[in-house]
Amino acid sequence: MHSMFFLCKPPAPVVPGLRASIRPGLFMIMAYCFVGAALGQSQATTDTDESIETTVALLDEAGRYEQQISALQREAGFYDLQLIEPMRALAQVYLKLGDTEAARDSFEQQLQIQRINLGLHSAEQISAVNSLLDLDVNQNRWQQVYNNLAHLDWLYARTDGLDTEGRLQGMRDVAQQRLLLTDRIDPAHRARLLREHEAASKKRLELAREHYPADSESLLVSEYEAALADLMIALAIYAEADLAEELMTGQANRLRPPPDLNQEFTSVAELEAVYGARMNTVSNQGMREYVSRYYSRVERLLERFADQGDTEAEAMTQFYLGDAVLIRQQYERTGRNTGQARGTLNVGPAASHYRDGWNLLLEAGIDPSTLDQHLGCPSLIPLAEFHSRLDNVPLCAPLTGDASFQLPDYQPVSEVLPSVINTAVASSDTESNAPSVLLEFEIGANGQATRETIIEISSATRAQRSQLNDLLEELQFRPALRDGRLVSGETYRMKITLTQ
Repeated sequence: MHSMFFLCKPPAPVVPGLRASIRPGLFMIMAYCFVGAALGQSQATTDTDESIETTVALLDEAGRYEQQISALQREAGFYDLQLIEPMRALAQVYLKLGDTEAARDSFEQQLQIQRINLGLHSAEQISAVNSLLDLDVNQNRWQQVYNNLAHLDWLYARTDGLDTEGRLQGMRDVAQQRLLLTDRIDPAHRARLLREHEAASKKRLELAREHYPADSESLLVSEYEAALADLMIALAIYAEADLAEELMTGQANRLRPPPDLNQEFTSVAELEAVYGARMNTVSNQGMREYVSRYYSRVERLLERFADQGDTEAEAMTQFYLGDAVLIRQQYERTGRNTGQARGTLNVGPAASHYRDGWNLLLEAGIDPSTLDQHLGCPSLIPLAEFHSRLDNVPLCAPLTGDASFQLPDYQPVSEVLPSVINTAVASSDTESNAPSVLLEFEIGANGQATRETIIEISSATRAQRSQLNDLLEELQFRPALRDGRLVSGETYRMKITLTQ
């Protein structure tokens, strides 16, 4: 059947100015080939017959759209806006037939027509670019995915065809999808991708400041996103040495002292005494710098809420400041002979922020039992969203008939940023066969998981099981608080799914 279809398939003609979607007689030929090939098989089944009927119906539908487009092109020319709707419908038929290249041609023709008639910044182009993006994701064409995301970002930043909130939401969607590329593109480009993510967050903040008052929720969202982008750079510096070096270009050389060519070294300790262990000096300093940027941005929010007399929002902000202190402390490499892969054995100075937040919530009139219900479970940090109200924090309750607590399901945005939650998972990544594991573990006094046990595994290879288990060790939690005290040593369950 495949060879017969290949022999029957004619070449696509070229129409001046556009790659033509009009192929006179093509669908009659294709239908003949499909049906003839199927009937040539001696053991055709009912399913095959139904498939043939469906295919012929789709080919007939596509033929009608092609005739409509051909007539419009003769009457109004190849660049008339009336062509958009039938071309869009024809592209969907192509997709159902599995002809992705013909669908791609149709979407690109739509873009060309829209640019000519509506301008380079027209919001009408967004639909076609998104369709091209979906095609490229499904075909793993990651460089083209990157290009389409850049095109979308450019459109959202400049178009006047959407209101401010629509533009900001579009830019946020692009930003989250860009993060998903960090595991897919050439590792040499990861630093650039993260820098672009950081720059895009600043553009969104500028746009929000231009159009929203200082006390608006929309501006608050953009301000936290800018802070979170700084924190992502810090976490990326921790994650990989090569990536850290690219993100801190020039900084390492400034921090490294000039060598003494006459000095002899007899141990690694002597080398580190002079030059510093790379991950214990340069990377830690770079990470601290970006965590401090996050802290400063959140601190400005705290000052605003204090000036407004919004005690509850001020209290919630204290928890985010505590998270910054905890992340800075727990993601620092500890060096030799400490018994710790990273960080320290306790929460340290972050505890004072958590206690201040608790006390301010009491001052805001919230009763202790309500605080226990919302803050009595650990939270994976950094939080993807800023919550200025306690009601936005999920309730914490033990599993029925069990002493353990169920935490929200978790999927990382990438291996480079294992602690950053994926909030815009592509449909292909949320299928039931995505590798996942249900883990049971304790959370220590430092907010790190310990004593993990695998409860259930789904669709994971041995290597993926190891990856999922190792992933837990990289996560950082804000410890549970009950009755104003930090709680450790309790048992929790969480499902972790890999982003494929």
